[in-house]
Amino acid sequence: MALTTASKAYAHLEVINYEKIKNKEPAEIQRLAHASKPKGGRGLFFLDLRGPIAGRTLADAQSLYQSAAKFFDASTDKKQRFYKDGFDDGFSAHGDVEVFEIARDELVNGSLKLPVDLQLVEDRIRDFLSIIDTISRDIYHVIGSSIDPPIHLTTTSDLPSDTGLQLAWARPEAHEGKVIAPAHTDRGLLTLLYYDVPTLEVPVDGTDEWRLVKPSEGSVVGYVGDALQRSSEGRLLAPVHRVVAPQGRTYVAAYLLRPAFGTESTTA
Repeated sequence: MALTTASKAYAHLEVINYEKIKNKEPAEIQRLAHASKPKGGRGLFFLDLRGPIAGRTLADAQSLYQSAAKFFDASTDKKQRFYKDGFDDGFSAHGDVEVFEIARDELVNGSLKLPVDLQLVEDRIRDFLSIIDTISRDIYHVIGSSIDPPIHLTTTSDLPSDTGLQLAWARPEAHEGKVIAPAHTDRGLLTLLYYDVPTLEVPVDGTDEWRLVKPSEGSVVGYVGDALQRSSEGRLLAPVHRVVAPQGRTYVAAYLLRPAFGTESTTA
């Protein structure tokens, strides 16, 4: 039987305050750990980024959306110039969804080739990636250290990986509510998702319903990836989720923290 979306019902997620996590407040760390586990949690949570540094990414995301819109409005031929066969980064199309992924390593080492529309905001992209990469690794470290034995961290900012920033949008022919990314979990370690209108859905336990995750002011959605669940031997949960076409034209930005090449987090 096909799973259905509940009418006017939204999923409840815990709201984790990043500033409190940075300050190592035990109660907030415990709440994050609980939200990331299968017992009691659901593997995903809101991460409140309102703060002097992290909050800059909220404004930067709006600028990235505007530049991404210009790129996605270009002809298919122009977009296909940025397609890379066999690689995650660059342009790709998946049914009703178009994606442009920016490889963090290429941005850092200077080898990244951006479309003109994104070149105009390259400094803002660099600032955004620098901040969100630090946030992602902070959250990953706390989650990985919350289990016993803790996960050995084998990804650092100076080790090569395919960590990247995805900019995406749904093609206008996709009607509101249409499933444009079927049920899945994210590979990698951790995802942080920026979006302005409800488009992410999660299943309701014990039912065949799905509920939208309504954006929370000043927050992004964070969730555990497959590599982190696997490395924790199931003590952390990579949540099943899907994406539906939103009302009107909108864009999302997702930062995907992935393990260093040739490695994966392990427990002691």
